[in-house]
Amino acid sequence: MNLPQANIYTFKIGESLEYNRNRDRSVSIETTAGGQPPLPCLFDNATTAECCNDGEIANTSLVPDQLGLPSYIARLPAELDHDVLQLLMRRGALRVPSRTMTDELLRVFVCHVYPLLPVLDLANFLGAVNGTNDDRISLVLFQAVMFAGVAFTNLSHLQQEGFRSYNDARKVFFDRVKLLYEMDVESNPTTMIQILLLMTYWYGQQNDTKGRFYWLRTAFSLATDIGLDRQHQFPDRSVRQRMRRKLWYCCLMRDKLLSITERRQNAHCCHSENLDGVDTADFEDAAFDQALDKYYLPEHGIETRSLGRLCAQKVKLCLIIGRILDSQYELSGIRLVYSSDPFMVLIPKTKVLSTEAAARDQELHTWYTETASIKAAALGQDHGQNGSLLGLHSATLELLYLTALCTVHRPLLLLDQPKGSAAEALQSFSRQTLRSAARRISEIARQLEESHLLQVMPPLAVGALIVASIQHLKDALSTEAELRGTGDLYLRQTLQAFAALSPKYNSADCAIGFIERVRSGKLPYRTFEWEVRANPRGSDDDEHPMVSTGGEPNAITMAQTDVHSTTDPLVAQSPYVRLQSDARYHPMDMFGSSLGSEEDFNIPYIRSSNLDAISELLLSAPFDANNIDWAKRDWHSVGSTET
Repeated sequence: MNLPQANIYTFKIGESLEYNRNRDRSVSIETTAGGQPPLPCLFDNATTAECCNDGEIANTSLVPDQLGLPSYIARLPAELDHDVLQLLMRRGALRVPSRTMTDELLRVFVCHVYPLLPVLDLANFLGAVNGTNDDRISLVLFQAVMFAGVAFTNLSHLQQEGFRSYNDARKVFFDRVKLLYEMDVESNPTTMIQILLLMTYWYGQQNDTKGRFYWLRTAFSLATDIGLDRQHQFPDRSVRQRMRRKLWYCCLMRDKLLSITERRQNAHCCHSENLDGVDTADFEDAAFDQALDKYYLPEHGIETRSLGRLCAQKVKLCLIIGRILDSQYELSGIRLVYSSDPFMVLIPKTKVLSTEAAARDQELHTWYTETASIKAAALGQDHGQNGSLLGLHSATLELLYLTALCTVHRPLLLLDQPKGSAAEALQSFSRQTLRSAARRISEIARQLEESHLLQVMPPLAVGALIVASIQHLKDALSTEAELRGTGDLYLRQTLQAFAALSPKYNSADCAIGFIERVRSGKLPYRTFEWEVRANPRGSDDDEHPMVSTGGEPNAITMAQTDVHSTTDPLVAQSPYVRLQSDARYHPMDMFGSSLGSEEDFNIPYIRSSNLDAISELLLSAPFDANNIDWAKRDWHSVGSTET
């Protein structure tokens, strides 16, 4: 079978703009189809394949074992079409890192990714790479592992390979995985699930139809097809069944982690999942202990067992997060992004039952107590003193807990409550909980930075810091001098942490820009669905002292306004009316284009600026990770983070 003509590309050979290894005689690609950044070619010499001057491969009779791949890589499918093979060669998808770089990426994968996402059969994988067994590794899975490790290696290693930045390297490595996956090089469903979960570490353009949730939902589809969701029917302790259970837990963890940080609907509803069903024994891994002997430090068996227990606790926490999002958040109306299909995000329910919030808070408290009994968890302590490996993952777990805690209590502050009522008392408790959680998040970041560990934290750290920065902003705008000073101090710490993470994560730069605009009084004053629902006021300009006559927020009045004041109760709306309202104020895109006509901005309540509403923008609409023009930035596009 030949590829359709539309899928066959012609490439011009020239000097690569992305990748240039001086010691290799590699053929590089100057341009690629669709304007994609150039990718390195596979070939280091003419013995692997003969290239003509125009870049076409002269020898098209290559078979998979003649591709110059390491011996531990499994043969490509014999039925792979030669046109597909040629495309893979041209796009560099068959190129693997040097042995030195491979060892480095395996090291960071074992130390930074695997402990809280045990997605691999580590014994077979590392045994094949090290030549201690006769197993062969799927090329697609190998490239996915390499990609997942890129964000955690030192930039100097990537620069030695010819990359200028983390973003350049991540794109090259991800494009290899994506092309191999889309060309159906791998067909084993279990392996494909592993690949897809690792592909969710990529974050590209916001309107990419094949974004992280696309890969995640595909993984869940395959997982249910092979019965991973029915593990309770297979309680035996065989190695195979334990691996299947861990793979299902990895699906659940990525789902809830992406949902809470991107405010997107769960890919899988986990009502039937039981916290008590998570067995710590499933996470005991002798191969992991051996891997740490090689890649980290010898004689660290206690750390290995502790990391297994932390991973089990992460699974339980993610199940609680799923319940939080189901009970306290709902889908927004349709959001339009460029000309792509519309999408919806999770926003706080306008009427959250206090009993639901109290139940979720109690679940989190129980989880915290149970986890605190694990000495290695170091909850509430200095994670930087917990070891360079264990400290990273214990800090990650506590940051996820604090983010979940804030997610429970934020909706309770969005509506007025009767004076002296139990609901008002709960609201006061929620306000204090949010402030304490935000300060603890910033303290963790400061401690990690002092221990030189912050730079290797996963992208979840950015999401947690965004949650904290919202509360610090509110405190910094308080009328109380002491609270204002404390809020400003914590906000400065948070900005410093964002700056440390920005070389790796574009979302950190976006958060810095958002905070600076709020601090300078340049609050966004266009409306969106949440603001319309939570602030259905009349049209008298005098009701909105935070907005100046010209429509810009009044920074002086903002400083004099009690940021803890809440909005009016929502007038009940049917789903149809809410969807129509959202479409009314989101006629175009979220990336710098107008969200309505100029006449819309003359409507006073549209121009009103409410910090709670604005913060929901930061939490519920994805960042544009590329080509940000701050002068023209539309702050409706500020939102979720890489995770």
